[in-house]
Amino acid sequence: YRAVAQLVGRGTEGEDAVVAVRPTVSYNRLKEAGRFATNVNLPERQQTVHATIAWSYALLPELERALFRRLGVFRGGWSLEAAEAICADLFPLDALDGLSSLVEQSLLVVRDEGGEPRFGMLETIREYALEQLEAHDEGEALRQQHTRFFLEFVESAEPELTGAQQAFWMVALEAEHDNLRAALRWSLAHAPEGALRLSGALWRFWYGHTHLSEGRAWLEAAIARRDAIKASSAPYLAKALHGAGVLSMYQNDMAAAHVFLEEAQAIQREQGDSGQLAFVLHDLGGLAQCEAEYGQATALYEESLRLFRAVQNQWGIGVNLYRLGTVALAHNDVTRGEALLQGSLPIFRDLSDHGSMAAVMVSLGELAEAHEEYRRAADYAQAGLALYQEVGNKHGVSWALSVLGDVAELEGDSRRARSYYEEGVALAREAGSTLSIAAERGQLGCLAYDAGDYEHALAFAREELALVQNIGRKQTIIACLEAVAAAASGQGRATYAACVCGAMEGLRESIGNPRASTERVRYERGIARARRHSDEAVWAEAWAKGRAMSMAQAIAYALDPDAMIATSDGVPPT
Repeated sequence: YRAVAQLVGRGTEGEDAVVAVRPTVSYNRLKEAGRFATNVNLPERQQTVHATIAWSYALLPELERALFRRLGVFRGGWSLEAAEAICADLFPLDALDGLSSLVEQSLLVVRDEGGEPRFGMLETIREYALEQLEAHDEGEALRQQHTRFFLEFVESAEPELTGAQQAFWMVALEAEHDNLRAALRWSLAHAPEGALRLSGALWRFWYGHTHLSEGRAWLEAAIARRDAIKASSAPYLAKALHGAGVLSMYQNDMAAAHVFLEEAQAIQREQGDSGQLAFVLHDLGGLAQCEAEYGQATALYEESLRLFRAVQNQWGIGVNLYRLGTVALAHNDVTRGEALLQGSLPIFRDLSDHGSMAAVMVSLGELAEAHEEYRRAADYAQAGLALYQEVGNKHGVSWALSVLGDVAELEGDSRRARSYYEEGVALAREAGSTLSIAAERGQLGCLAYDAGDYEHALAFAREELALVQNIGRKQTIIACLEAVAAAASGQGRATYAACVCGAMEGLRESIGNPRASTERVRYERGIARARRHSDEAVWAEAWAKGRAMSMAQAIAYALDPDAMIATSDGVPPT
């Protein structure tokens, strides 16, 4: 029997298992399972495994057999509560007693997860359970029960994802992710409204745990079934559209984000749901801010804030104060910006919203860095890092590491800075964040610049610019242009630097975004030095021509000035 047990334990999700095989079994019970045990279409080894599982199954009491086959609907394991939900009608069987018996028979595995048992099946055993489920014509009914349970679970978790228990619920949702995928698949095929409800309640989880592509795919699939839902399901459609818009924005697909969020806004206005409308307006403000449309962003944040205040939603009040603060800082209105950030912090602290507290802390760290208060900046960034790690937000962890790297670099500790940057970009790659990966190239460029390695500084700056040029974040593009100009200045390419500087300044003025002091600290001296060592008339001419460039022309010239010269008249040589 040991050899057969080893067959079952190999190659089935990496867990060890032993299937109990008893020699004393009645012929009739074995015969009942026989048509599954002698499936001639299976390879010989699998036939042996199949027969072994069938033998153990045949030994079970009827209610335990019913429980066993029902458990086959779960994917990636299940909790005691989930098992109780699908076997409530198996009276007088107690779910825990039944599960314990199946563990003793080695048909289930169990592990401790935060003090609670979590059960699972090896994949080979699960396949047999599903065969039995279909043979008893119970498959569809059990999948419906499974989906209903996880829909209730997800809708219970959703409001907690911005509260004191967000870390717990993020972990809980991750543990059930395979079950949630199964529920979504079933809902898309059989219950389109359920698919909208599930995906609409899950998008904050998908964002927080960096499942952006997968989450967006589920949301778009649910939205595509909109023709199969009733008019009364419009609020669920709006929530799914909202989620798809936010995930698209964080994937830097601004065109899709506009489409999704604008439609969500239209539905919420038509429904008269000011509470949900406030959430959508807030994220439309975020989209406008990403595109450097600061006036529009401010108007949207203020309308969202007014609606949240009307319904006394403290979290909504806090996030809009925070965002208004970041817009003020983008305009170098430091006093107002810092006051708004500090005003949001006690709100999040009272709510125990550690994710939002982390965002405020890291932003305050950036502000302290801009004021050259490096110890204070590091303290804020470390506090934000710890909070982001607690809630499992990889985007936030990467951002906090970036700020810590900047501080270390400005303090002259390039080794520590590189360590922070490399750790941050590893997380960015895990999260699939093009923007974060691009930022890391820029940070490595800063290290090269500070070391006087202007060739590599220019190469890194161009890499960053190439990555972000199609994202649509104008402020990021302008920062890349400044890095290119500074590196070119260090190389003594004054005319090239002057033209890029002119383009950069013209673009800043066009979006009402004066140069941030952190960038000025790093680059202004180098650019000024290059200007002093060049002919003033030549510098002024190149500067003026740069100012006349469109953003697309400025990017093309910064990436490859020689190619730009070959296709344009009047662009100064390098």
